[in-house]
Amino acid sequence: MKNGTERFLEFARKTALLCFSVFAILFFIANVFFTVRQYNTGDFYKADYQLISLRNILVTLLLLAALHLLHRKKIGNSKILLAVFLAVSLLIGIYWIRSNVTYLVTQDDAMNVMNTAQAVALGDLTPLSYQSYINTYPNNLGLMSWFLLFTRPFGEYANTYIRLVNLLFCLAGYAALYGISDLLFEDERVNYLLACFFFLQLQFVFYCYFIYGNAVSYASGMIGIWGLLLYLRKGKKAGLLINAFFLTLSIFIKNNSLILLVAELIFLFLHLLKEKKKLLIGYMAALLLLTWAGTSGVVRYWEERSGNNYDNRLPKIAWIAYGLNYEMYHPGSYTPEIEDYYKQEGWSAEAAQLYAEDFIERILDDFRREPAKALTFYSRKFRVAFANPEYEAFAQYRELPVTETNQLIISGWINDAANEIWDAASSLIALGTLIFVASYRKKKDLTVLLPAVIVLGGFLFHAFWEVKAIYLYQYHLFLLPYAAYGLSCLFRSTGKTKMVKY
Repeated sequence: MKNGTERFLEFARKTALLCFSVFAILFFIANVFFTVRQYNTGDFYKADYQLISLRNILVTLLLLAALHLLHRKKIGNSKILLAVFLAVSLLIGIYWIRSNVTYLVTQDDAMNVMNTAQAVALGDLTPLSYQSYINTYPNNLGLMSWFLLFTRPFGEYANTYIRLVNLLFCLAGYAALYGISDLLFEDERVNYLLACFFFLQLQFVFYCYFIYGNAVSYASGMIGIWGLLLYLRKGKKAGLLINAFFLTLSIFIKNNSLILLVAELIFLFLHLLKEKKKLLIGYMAALLLLTWAGTSGVVRYWEERSGNNYDNRLPKIAWIAYGLNYEMYHPGSYTPEIEDYYKQEGWSAEAAQLYAEDFIERILDDFRREPAKALTFYSRKFRVAFANPEYEAFAQYRELPVTETNQLIISGWINDAANEIWDAASSLIALGTLIFVASYRKKKDLTVLLPAVIVLGGFLFHAFWEVKAIYLYQYHLFLLPYAAYGLSCLFRSTGKTKMVKY
């Protein structure tokens, strides 16, 4: 007879699995039947929505056959494969950085944050004042502070060192993902397939050149989740210290990582119900305190330094308006009119709030008159976020200096080949995730669903928030262990290898 706690935990497991199943089905449909090719045209992002072609299908089947063969023959082991992958990624990353060593990608946000950091490093606090970029987006003060660690000692060479550190974090993120899989499934063949998938998911390496917070934040988030699972699965308290440090760093650099915090607090609470350990109450309180320090705390610190009040920032509702932006080429993405109005009205948060509310109401009225339009919009928004094989890994670099190498990578045959392979890999990731959901329904281990709840959090948050594929990439990475497990189930069901239970 189950007690009340056991029944509640079982209810939580079934609810999480049901919600994740809906996501897995949508993800499968989007990636198996569609592909999105996205590129930066200068003023906006254009996304071409295409039905899957015969060529896509053939590449996917060839890739599936190759993975099946590797899974059966198993040349070497997963750790050797991981080490080879990390070495290859390091070489590719260094080459990509060295080939354009002095160039700063001229994306507005990245360049504005870097310019602010460079000015502050020289003692000029003017870019922190009223009517500045940081005044509009004080959520980037954590990232600006991170850049200061490089601009102060390295000056004009800071860009290069930031990129190299991005690369090191990226490699650590892949390793953490391997560790997550090992803790969740304790299955060498799953880990082996995961390491194979890494070779098909090199987008992360190309993010390292982008002077922004994505690479470090995403990698730190994965390392933090690995630390938490080290505690939940193995009982190692050192995992909590790893988790606290890297989760705080992830949130400090990009506030969107608060989604990881919410998922962690849910699982820590459920673990508290199960284990009745008072340590977890103090740890959850510490996480919340660290989160405050990494978000509001850093804003308050720079308010004191600059003598500015950042309460007149662009209101958060603006990002909800962006998320409903029915733009033809990139649904749910940034539109300049709200920020332009905010500045036109003298950086007035109140005026921008009213304008954004009116913007949202106009779109909702449109959806009420034509419900089919809302369905089409959300379908396109989901596809551009989750069915983009590139995940904007190259879209950040359209303005690189014109060289033969750059053209090959950005828009030449290397770009086409990479997109083709990444598209096929996305289809297999979707297939593997769906098989995982089907195979897990009778299991009892709730902890295995921690990455799934993170993915669900990202999906639900960006359903109403601004979205670009680059924002969703970290959730795509969290699907890889599930995909590896699902395909391992498929391959073993067609062979003689028995499943390893977890």
